[in-house]
Amino acid sequence: MKLKRDQIIEEYRRRDTDPTLQARYTLLNPGTLFILQSLERRLIQTMKRHNLLPFRNQRVLDFGCGEGGMLSFFIQLGAAPSKLYGCDLLEHRVAKARPKLPEGVSLVAADGCSLPFADNAFGLVYVSMVFSSVPDPDMRQEIAKELWRVVEPGGSILWYDFHIARPGNKTIRAISPKEVQSLFPTSLSFFERLTLLPPISQRLVPVSRIAASILEIIPWLRSHHIGVLKKLEK
Repeated sequence: MKLKRDQIIEEYRRRDTDPTLQARYTLLNPGTLFILQSLERRLIQTMKRHNLLPFRNQRVLDFGCGEGGMLSFFIQLGAAPSKLYGCDLLEHRVAKARPKLPEGVSLVAADGCSLPFADNAFGLVYVSMVFSSVPDPDMRQEIAKELWRVVEPGGSILWYDFHIARPGNKTIRAISPKEVQSLFPTSLSFFERLTLLPPISQRLVPVSRIAASILEIIPWLRSHHIGVLKKLEK
């Protein structure tokens, strides 16, 4: 398992130092900004629909928090910094997140197969673009088991990940709602497609944002899915 973990770390480091990827994923890139704004709108809609907003007094974990962008978004939506936790596999990402967030936010670098949190610790866990980067099925199962352990009964996992893998990229694999449900079998779940295929967004948005918004309506041009997995009360 350690070898597989090290391979994932190496791949993430490659992405973080690849100048082509950095240019593609900066918010100064119109296509990337379009995707992020679309996701944020849908996250708000989904959380409202499933009574995940307002945050009330629950603790919230961003698993795979990266440099803290989504934690900042949750604060904008009214989450108390003292109730927010971020966890990422890479220590350098956590280090970059710290100065961007209020002191009350708790951040930790940890392996998803062994989370440093108590059972039933969180009312909400956000999981974005993590499982599609974990190719080994046993590791995916271990991570899912740990995530489910730290979600309190009646709590939820808010999910966002690839529904369609990018052609030619062997380091990213699609993960279907059916597979997600198999990883969390004792949940009530809801999924829907979103996010205009990134190659289309990158090319089209600088030319016509309106055209990109129209194409985004077509389900088979959406590359990701968003979901809510609710842990049943005991």
